[in-house]
Amino acid sequence: MNTTVARLTIVFGLLIVHAKGLAGAISDGLMMAGLYELESDPDGKLGPPLYGLRLDGLNGDPADDFTFSFDENGADMLLEFKAVDSETCSVRIFGWAYGGQVVENEYVAPILWAIDFTYEMVIESGDELVFATQDMAMGSIMAKKDGGGFSMGQSIDLREYARTGPTFFLGSGHRGVDGLSGRGWLNQSGTNIDEHVYSSDWLFVVGDKTEPKPPELAALVLLGLGLSGAALRRTRSS
Repeated sequence: MNTTVARLTIVFGLLIVHAKGLAGAISDGLMMAGLYELESDPDGKLGPPLYGLRLDGLNGDPADDFTFSFDENGADMLLEFKAVDSETCSVRIFGWAYGGQVVENEYVAPILWAIDFTYEMVIESGDELVFATQDMAMGSIMAKKDGGGFSMGQSIDLREYARTGPTFFLGSGHRGVDGLSGRGWLNQSGTNIDEHVYSSDWLFVVGDKTEPKPPELAALVLLGLGLSGAALRRTRSS
């Protein structure tokens, strides 16, 4: 069985056997449609500082640790949860994160970063929401200013990853955290978007429901996503 067929088997198997649909997720009280504040997870293995995203090797060297706080110094990360159709929903993770390279539990020249990433085919499986497909979710992380070896506007592609099975999970009880938390693996073009660098993943806590944020935030994260999409299309065509 080739890789493409195997991935499609995973997708349709999960959709047929496990999916109860968006209506089920809402009626069970797992999550309501809307915008939610995101926070750093208290149990990241590299912390402190606490972080909601880890992307080791963002500078091209997989041995270098990079984390991004969802709470500190102007960070403002959101999760948008909404229906796609009667059986699936989307999860968009976007906003400002603060961080960069970490050495001995301290940031080295940290800056703000614009992040925008979307999972389009999220289904309910057991007591969690999962993203069941592979090679279909993507986004970017973009430097808001110069710092830490990066230049303002520099955009790095992000793409979901898993060796097998779902690439993203949203549910309760992970590592003993109260309430909902999100986790999932990523590839990034700081190294090679087709190769997985260990410790490249989301690890965040879902906070309170909130209202839409100022236009500046939305405009800049969309710019980052546009740059990312163009770069990824060039990568795949080369």
